[in-house]
Amino acid sequence: MLDPFQLVSEGSAWAYVIIAVVIAGSAVFPRLPSETMIFTAGAAAGAGALQIPPVILAGAVGSLLGDVIGYGLGPVLGERALRRFARGERGRRSLGWARARSGAAVAR
Repeated sequence: MLDPFQLVSEGSAWAYVIIAVVIAGSAVFPRLPSETMIFTAGAAAGAGALQIPPVILAGAVGSLLGDVIGYGLGPVLGERALRRFARGERGRRSLGWARARSGAAVAR
């Protein structure tokens, strides 16, 4: 089985793509270890296995791509997700709190 952290730490040819994909994926699946990935990539760059500018670029591209994906999924899945997570009284109160303090930025 391929270990993305091992590929990044060893300076694989796929390392920069893996960095961008993991960071982008963490916007949609928050349990992906994007912070650990960028720290691993930074350590690999410090050890000479990767180059620093492409690591920074891969991290920035991954972050931007993840934000775009999340922004695009918002209108599609947003209302359904709100109904699912704001079912009970506590969820409705939390949603009301967020709407009162954020305007249209968090929830319509």
